Amino acid sequence: MAATKVNSSVNAESPERASLFPMVLSLLLLVGGAVLSLSLFDLVMEKFDKPITRVVVKGDLLYLKKDDIVSTVEIYETDTFLKLDLHKVRAGLEANSWIYKAAIGRRWPGTIIIDIREQQPIAVWNESNYLNAYGEVFNGHDIAVPDLPRLNGSQGSEEKIVAHYQSFARQASLIGLKVDSVSYDAKGNWSVTMNNGVDVVLGKEDVINRMARFTALYGTALAGRQNDVARVDMRYDGGAAVSWITTQSESNS
Repeated sequence: MAATKVNSSVNAESPERASLFPMVLSLLLLVGGAVLSLSLFDLVMEKFDKPITRVVVKGDLLYLKKDDIVSTVEIYETDTFLKLDLHKVRAGLEANSWIYKAAIGRRWPGTIIIDIREQQPIAVWNESNYLNAYGEVFNGHDIAVPDLPRLNGSQGSEEKIVAHYQSFARQASLIGLKVDSVSYDAKGNWSVTMNNGVDVVLGKEDVINRMARFTALYGTALAGRQNDVARVDMRYDGGAAVSWITTQSESNS
């Protein structure tokens, strides 16, 4: 008896089609999630994004006016509370050489808060710019600051000169004087002019100790003739050369 051939084929889904189903489902979920996110974003923006109604400026301002700070934000008056680009506003503020650092924040529903840290000039640099306490140069010639010492030197020597100036100023204060200017030339020579016009030559070496020797000399040996002193050269070991206003002659002491 002949065997009967049985058709064992099954109408099954191919492996390729089966593997596509999770991918299509994931894509649909992703698109749906994106649409939902956009809808929620639009809802949030509609409910919470309000016009900017107030700009608050914080910080102790000595050289800048708050109205000028506010006007920087008003440039973006067409922007709303949430759409305002805080990074752009901060960059615009810090483009002002008198602003050392600016921090920008929001306070709902419509307030922008600006915290300003101004530059604090401690000296005039090379007769044209200013120096801050960190030895950083900034161009603030549009605002005149009176009674600042004058520091002079080459580019890259700013921090060194500020540190020496601060030391010289402390020593000068012990004898009731102030430092009017400090110069550091390309050869490494230091010189100081006091607020009473006396020039102090310190040279290249051991200048901090030489300045201390000057203050000791000025407060003792020169005490009776301080108004006659024009120049004191401290480059001598254990002594100094003094130039007098009246005679213009030098004597060793």
